[in-house]
Amino acid sequence: MTKCGTVPHFRVLFYLFLNFFGGFMTIVIRSTKRSFRTKPSTFFMLLSAIAGCIHLINGTLARILTIGFSIDLTRTSIGLCKLRQFINIIVPGLGITCYWLSTINQFLVTSRSARLR
Repeated sequence: MTKCGTVPHFRVLFYLFLNFFGGFMTIVIRSTKRSFRTKPSTFFMLLSAIAGCIHLINGTLARILTIGFSIDLTRTSIGLCKLRQFINIIVPGLGITCYWLSTINQFLVTSRSARLR
């Protein structure tokens, strides 16, 4: 029988697997098909998916190492600590920016106004 304290740890691993698998499949689909690679909006969506996977791995892997294996990377190396904080700040903003650029691109491409196209 499992303890109530271990259930959230398994839930984190389950979410990590599902989210990373979804992001990885998005990257594979958007990068392999030729018709997807020629459109700028798809390129922005691909960058957004890559940023999402990097952010997911960065946050969840550190938590798994800290809680599951008692390895605190922030106390091991100051450079690794600063890199982790940099990734936590820059990558989500990059993902959101790419997503919005893709949305704006699709709006402008499908606009009725010839001036906007």
